[in-house]
Amino acid sequence: MKKALVGFGIVIALLIVAVLLLPFLIDLNDYKDRYQPMIEDALNRKVVLDEVRLTIIPRIGVRIAGFTVMDDPAFSRTPFASLASLDIGIKLMPLLRGQVEAEEMTLKEPVTTVINNQHGTLNVSTIGQQSTPPPEKPKEAPTAPPTAGGPLRALALLSVDRVALEHGRLAYQDQSKQQATDYTVQDLNVLLQSVRLGDMPHLHVDAIVQPYNIPLKIEGVVGPLVDTL
Repeated sequence: MKKALVGFGIVIALLIVAVLLLPFLIDLNDYKDRYQPMIEDALNRKVVLDEVRLTIIPRIGVRIAGFTVMDDPAFSRTPFASLASLDIGIKLMPLLRGQVEAEEMTLKEPVTTVINNQHGTLNVSTIGQQSTPPPEKPKEAPTAPPTAGGPLRALALLSVDRVALEHGRLAYQDQSKQQATDYTVQDLNVLLQSVRLGDMPHLHVDAIVQPYNIPLKIEGVVGPLVDTL
């Protein structure tokens, strides 16, 4: 009996060591090199991604660190959006059954700068636009009927218990007037709970609006979320 307990303890210890070593044994940066050009092509923006790695503590998941989307050079040479890190926690029990289900997503220190230039054009309007449109390809008959649903259909794949945005900042620069004006929503914290189709996520928002130093607080529910707007 004693030998069996010792053997069981050794197996458990080896499993714990193997789990702790996973982030060092599995390099997700190979996926970064594969998918970063696809993201840049989809956004039509230069993307900087420092690191992608597995996490074990405090929960099993993935951490994306140092993510930056550069602005359209016609507007500025500075970042359009950035965040210090994105942590995605994965539920353990579904993972043991071979299913990947997100438990929570945390965006830390996201910063977004929206610019309205002298011509009244927003920098967000050029996201995804290519400088020269690709040549049209002959239309092919679809092999399967198109998927029904609207823009929120992605929630069916991205359902998550908790989405948090911590210490964010949203800046708006209006250059369309003779005297340029800047507005900033700083110290922005957003919490959404139970984000999935059919549910009514609880929403909490707090921030400070500058230059007026106005505190902003929103508390309530959104939805129910449906697959059409």
